[in-house]
Amino acid sequence: MKNAMVAPLLALGFTLGLTPVASANAGVDFFRQGVPKDRVPGVAIVKLRGIDPHHLVVDDKPLHALAARTGVDVALIRPVALGWAFVEIRAHGQKQIPNEAETLTLIGRLATDGAVEAVSPDKWLRALRVPNDPGLPQMWHFDVIHAEQAWDITVGDSSQRIGIVDTGLLRSHEDVGSRGVAGFDFISSPGTANDGNGRDADFNDAGDACQGQPSSFHGTHVAGTIGATANNGTGVVGLNWNAGLVIARALGERGGDLVDIAEGAVWLAGGHVDNVPDNTANKVSVINLSLGSDGQCSSFEQQAVDFANQQNVMFVAAAGNSGFQLGQQNSVGSPANCNGAIAVGAHGPQRELAGYSSFGPE
Repeated sequence: MKNAMVAPLLALGFTLGLTPVASANAGVDFFRQGVPKDRVPGVAIVKLRGIDPHHLVVDDKPLHALAARTGVDVALIRPVALGWAFVEIRAHGQKQIPNEAETLTLIGRLATDGAVEAVSPDKWLRALRVPNDPGLPQMWHFDVIHAEQAWDITVGDSSQRIGIVDTGLLRSHEDVGSRGVAGFDFISSPGTANDGNGRDADFNDAGDACQGQPSSFHGTHVAGTIGATANNGTGVVGLNWNAGLVIARALGERGGDLVDIAEGAVWLAGGHVDNVPDNTANKVSVINLSLGSDGQCSSFEQQAVDFANQQNVMFVAAAGNSGFQLGQQNSVGSPANCNGAIAVGAHGPQRELAGYSSFGPE
């Protein structure tokens, strides 16, 4: 019972997200015309064999050579964590941003080149909603896991650190705001961040409102399920009463970017991310991602999960909220279906599988 107790064990949903690309060549703001369906058009995440992506900043010859061989124009946006490069891609000579299907075709052409170790699309992921329980008597999920009996043994340890990748933490919240001990805002694009700027040290939950729709403050809800202050006569109680919460804000308007989310997870696990202070004092033992997308785990996601596991960090992800459609159970989404990720489905008061929950052998 000494291990950190986390929200996914209460059957939270999970969705990853992607971020807009600020490119001089883009000429289009996808995120005002309508967010991507599955992937950010016109970009990819590439790992080149034997080449440090930071080297590409001063010498883009490898990208020119790659373009000449594949017919895919490639421009570096920036190096990202774990030795990958975030790039803009176009068919040779094409000015217009390719659509999602065309982007996948271009990625497939890059994948066949011998200089490319791996290439992944930049998926668009969305927060999966959880019920807004008003107080402990209504929190039947605690009854199902016998939380009250567990609290007789332990209510958590103040030395524990639990990482959350989501919309941030509402610092002024009376029941959970004080539990955040550290964090960083990983959202690259001011256009979807809802706080008017890009990456910075302010991990406050600015909400995910878009085009007049109210914010869910999803990340603050998740943080409350994990660690809302106990015995204060206010709101709800978190499963772990003492652990410090470390926040990677990576979801904004209607979701977030895979690059931002994965880098947030890597940072929580102690990995280095350019232009972000290293998280050495508050490395976490578990990372919660209540977000996700359909489809298989990409090589970029898998490497992020592998890195967390190598640092002895549990990577916990929701199975998804696709559930039954057309009479068929939808499979577990990513990154919950990555090797080494703990995939969590949703259930009802009698432990029955919730109708909206994705499910599978993962």
